[in-house]
Amino acid sequence: MIHQLHDLRTLLNPHRTYLPVRDYLERFDEAVRFRMLLLADIVTSSRGGTPV
Repeated sequence: MIHQLHDLRTLLNPHRTYLPVRDYLERFDEAVRFRMLLLADIVTSSRGGTPV
């Protein structure tokens, strides 16, 4: 699914000048960053890291 979302972002990027697409991509990028941070925390915790 991650790859499909990345592909969608790639397809939409050329249309970034259209305000709804630009807004969507900004929210999309924020959501991806947030989820990557969550995933990093989960991976670190499962490898014996210390939970915060």
